[in-house]
Amino acid sequence: MNRFLAHLAARAFSPATIRAYAFDLLNFLRFCAGRRLVLAAVSPAEMFAYLEWQARPGRVNQRPDRRYRQL
Repeated sequence: MNRFLAHLAARAFSPATIRAYAFDLLNFLRFCAGRRLVLAAVSPAEMFAYLEWQARPGRVNQRPDRRYRQL
């Protein structure tokens, strides 16, 4: 995680973008820890479960602007 964030900084990503990536990575790792998932063994099904978990109303640590962002 730290190497990836350092890579973003070296490529001159904005500090706000790096913070957003850091938040999302930490959030995903917390999801994995809560389900006792090993990062190297995460399957597509678990990724879909993570996306569903993130979308739950009232979930703690949900970034408030997520529902307003369109990518």
